[in-house]
Amino acid sequence: MDLLVYSGARKLATERSLKTAEVILSQYDMEMRPSAGTIETVLHVLSLDSKTIRDSERPWALSPAPGPLPRTTPSGLRKDPVLGLLAGSSLTAAQNRALVNRTWSLLRDTDESYGSRFEYSEYQKASSFLDGIGMILRSHIMSAIMALAAIGPVKDILKKLSPEPGTGPSSTIEGSLTVKMEALARAEDSVRNGTKTAAHVEFSYAHGPYHLTALLLTQGAMSLLHHRKYGSGVYGCLTPAMLGSDRVGHG
Repeated sequence: MDLLVYSGARKLATERSLKTAEVILSQYDMEMRPSAGTIETVLHVLSLDSKTIRDSERPWALSPAPGPLPRTTPSGLRKDPVLGLLAGSSLTAAQNRALVNRTWSLLRDTDESYGSRFEYSEYQKASSFLDGIGMILRSHIMSAIMALAAIGPVKDILKKLSPEPGTGPSSTIEGSLTVKMEALARAEDSVRNGTKTAAHVEFSYAHGPYHLTALLLTQGAMSLLHHRKYGSGVYGCLTPAMLGSDRVGHG
């Protein structure tokens, strides 16, 4: 997500010389096939106290400096002329927003700054009104199950039902899954004046999310090793977009 947001903002800046006010990201629905490690991570996060979880999901939780308050809450249905019908049903929206906002904060005083009024909105693509409603209901059910998983006995049952450590979807199943998303970077003038100035970017990978994760980590390490240089003012947790255009070129 972070790299796609970066790509959209850079496309808007290089082709139109405009800053970005909002990036709307649309994920295509994909069958969930979590590995044992993913399930264990989720259960560990849910074991944290509620305040820690709430604080980690604040828009600027990872940012060294807070940005503008979000103008848009990705909930319900939203119709975009380019992206189509969108459902506010992404379970990872809050975590991804915090990461994207950290990139905004790290780049804000550079030539690659997104813009002072930037915000990130994440959705899932819906094929119809009923499909969108179904996706939202499913996300609420999943959230309820995850809340119950924080209860000791329920957590123990889920652990017993989870796959064995080190296991996950087979290579055949993983190879049948496609990770696909697209984003629309809206210019600051389009938000102020109601115009349609925007940059559209998209991404697709046909070998599943775990293979993609391994590929991105490997290529990110290569970019760090051979290309990207950082000055003394860059410290702490880097984000994927901090690897810049070299990282996008290797994606």
